[in-house]
Amino acid sequence: MAPKAGSSGSPNQILVVFLILFILTSLALGVTTYLGFDGQTKLADDAKKADGKAKEWEGKYDLQKFVAEYLRAVEGKSLPSDKALATLRPRWVNKDLTNKVNEEGKEDLIKLIDGLDKTFGWDEQAKKPANNFETLLALKQKELDALTKKFQNTDAGLTQARTELQAAQADLEKAGQAYAAELKKAKEKADTDLNKYLVTIKDLQGQLDAKGVELEKARTDMAAAAAEFEKKMGG
Repeated sequence: MAPKAGSSGSPNQILVVFLILFILTSLALGVTTYLGFDGQTKLADDAKKADGKAKEWEGKYDLQKFVAEYLRAVEGKSLPSDKALATLRPRWVNKDLTNKVNEEGKEDLIKLIDGLDKTFGWDEQAKKPANNFETLLALKQKELDALTKKFQNTDAGLTQARTELQAAQADLEKAGQAYAAELKKAKEKADTDLNKYLVTIKDLQGQLDAKGVELEKARTDMAAAAAEFEKKMGG
């Protein structure tokens, strides 16, 4: 006898069950594949963000290291471990160091370093500033010594000039002591408070310029006194 239509063993029912299982399996596979792909995308995005953050911090570190070593160099107090200045200098010149950093005070920092470059120069062969505070102070001391030698045998008519020269020497010595104290204080604060360190260096630059003006005035006054003395001697 032929089996009844619709019985539990019908090939049609088996095919339907198989198709349902196949569809459910495909859906499950699709969902898990999508979730896995989405997770990989998130991981890739997170890795990209982390890499960008690392590069940002690396840029800040390189900039601060360059500034610290440069300021120690113009101070005349470079450390034996200061090896990065020569390699970071080209990146400062082509603005690679500053373009990778976006933080408050960057423009003031650029103006400060540019101003110090004009004052101290840069020795491309030696890969360091051509001068520093100590060499400039020594140069001014040499000029004062030359003036002292020039007028040390003059008559009493140059007493005022000698007094002004002595005052200029005293001011220079006082300024040198002030520079040393301020620079030491700035150095101790440089690693933790870069902005304050930069303000101190700006102030020292102003003091150095002021002393240059005072020195020029002393030289002019002494030249005038010498001329007056020669005039009196000639008369």
